[in-house]
Formats: sequence, structure tokens, C-alpha cells
Amino acid sequence: MNEDEIRPREVTLDRQESILLYPTDQYAGDLTGTTVTTDQPVSVFGGHECTGVPDLGTRYCDQLTEMIPPVSTLGRRFVTVPLATKRSGERLRVLPAADGTELRIDGTIVATANRGEFYQADFSSDAYRLIETSEPSLVVEYATSGYVDRVMDSDPFMAMVPPVEQFAPAYVVSQPDDRWDVPGNPFYGN
Repeated sequence: MNEDEIRPREVTLDRQESILLYPTDQYAGDLTGTTVTTDQPVSVFGGHECTGVPDLGTRYCDQLTEMIPPVSTLGRRFVTVPLATKRSGERLRVLPAADGTELRIDGTIVATANRGEFYQADFSSDAYRLIETSEPSLVVEYATSGYVDRVMDSDPFMAMVPPVEQFAPAYVVSQPDDRWDVPGNPFYGN
């Protein structure tokens, strides 16, 4: 499917069946903002089989996959933290669930976006960020590929940023001394 052919489609799936949706140009296409509506519970995953962040036309890539949360679990306030070892920055995407959603980053209005659209920004890796939206939204954080900042122990990844509204009052985190699979390799807990 290419962008000129995007239109509503109805698909009937039986239990245990799945459907794979991808753009015709699977290296340049982007289905971010696609809406999935169902009358039964389903799981939706997003990602790509060969991703560089940012895409610099390199031969190196990694698979990125995340389960997309349902709209009923989205929030309005999010925080991000600096990523361990990263020097070249991070990428954020904000996807609103409603039209006319105002987006703020660190208190500054950066955009107004509609359902099905997304706002994308690249930031330095050394700062904490507060993302606020006037309507429930999804925030996705991407780490840059290791070749971008010459940090070879760092592949790209994408992660759903949980809304502050879903934070627990306290957490207990155990961190090993080093990575269990490679002696002497440090463990980075972001």
C-alpha cells in the first residue's frame, strides 16, 4: 500500500489470526498515526524490521517493535530522562488521540496536532523533558543508532513513554553489577 492508496479498510479476523500491514516502500514508508478500530479485544504492534535512527541511508539497521497501548490508557503528562551513553540525541514522537491537541515540551507550545498526525522532534541526550498535551496522547522515544554518535554499545530502540498519570508511588529497582552475558560489560539501566 502506498500513501496515495490509504483508505479505510474492513478486515474480519478469527481468533488467533493476524494481519500484517506495511507500506509498499517498506524502507521509506511510515504508517505512524494509522487508526485501528475493533469490536473485540486485539493486540496491535508497531515497528519496523530494519531501522536506523535517524535513517542516514546506512547499511546497518535493527528491528524495532513495541505493542501499541489502547487509547483508553493514554495520558497527558510525560517525562523523559537522559539515555545512558548517548551523545547524539534522542527522537520523540507525540501522537494525539483527538483533533486540536495542543503539545507542549518543557512548558513551550510546539504544535497543535490532530488524531492520525504526529509531532516529531530531535533533542540532545543530556536533558530531562516534560511533555504535556491538552488531550490524551501517545509519546514514543527513539534512541539513535550507535553509528550516529560512535557509541558502539548502543543500538537504536523505541519505547512507549508511560504517562505520569500511571506512575506508581514508589518503585524498587535491582541493577546487576555488570551484564550477565558479557563479563566486564556495564549494565545501563535507563
